[in-house]
Amino acid sequence: MKIAAISPIPHLSDLAMHNRSNYHLILSHLVHKSLEYREFYNKLHVDHFVILDNSAHETTIGQTSDLLHSAWQMTLADEIVLPDRLFFGEDTVETSTETYKFLEERLPKGVQYMAVPQGRTWREWMDCLDGLLAIKGVGSIGISKDYEPWDGGIPALVERVLEKIDHGRGGHQIHLLGWGRDALQLRGISHYSDVIRGIDSAKPIVYAEAGVSLPAIGNTGAWTKMKYPRRQSNFFDACLSDDAVSLSKSNIDLFGDFIHTDI
Repeated sequence: MKIAAISPIPHLSDLAMHNRSNYHLILSHLVHKSLEYREFYNKLHVDHFVILDNSAHETTIGQTSDLLHSAWQMTLADEIVLPDRLFFGEDTVETSTETYKFLEERLPKGVQYMAVPQGRTWREWMDCLDGLLAIKGVGSIGISKDYEPWDGGIPALVERVLEKIDHGRGGHQIHLLGWGRDALQLRGISHYSDVIRGIDSAKPIVYAEAGVSLPAIGNTGAWTKMKYPRRQSNFFDACLSDDAVSLSKSNIDLFGDFIHTDI
């Protein structure tokens, strides 16, 4: 399971590339906003795997087909996250299907697509998953951290997706969209790393910005009690101190070690 560190724009070369990371998730609205951001990721598309997210988590509903199309043109990302509407399954299937048809006609055959199930109930979420898997170009499923509080949490969602995709035997993969509050949920699914391709998160850097070092991997209790300082509104434009950059790198390493260690 690879980690895509979500970094402030001034520190992309330090933090998004930490430990020679070649796995990245980028936000469509930032592609349109920042020349530095889009040029940085455009240069990586040859040797790295770049996922173009639709920014639904930041804006409630994923960006439109034409905005995703233009963001792809500026970055040449390997994979596009089809637009979802937070917690609304039918809307998500409709917009994802329409956007896939729009993009398939305009983009090269090699571009991959991720779909993100949404719903207010288990039934709605599962119906949404079925509808998204019916889109022929969808090769991966994104599971949002927003569903962590549901019964069984992220592991239960992963199990449901694995059943639907026959444990990846048909080529489908899973990406985890963010680290919620309970890191143990992520640690409990590390044995599915052959199907769970990666996870993105800004949290290791947000903690570092607040001067918080993540606990040692053996201190399970401390991982469950950490209070999240929350991401500041200017996070993506923030210039971190040298100490915060160093601590961010350490936190990214600790997070990776933690989620890859058996409980």
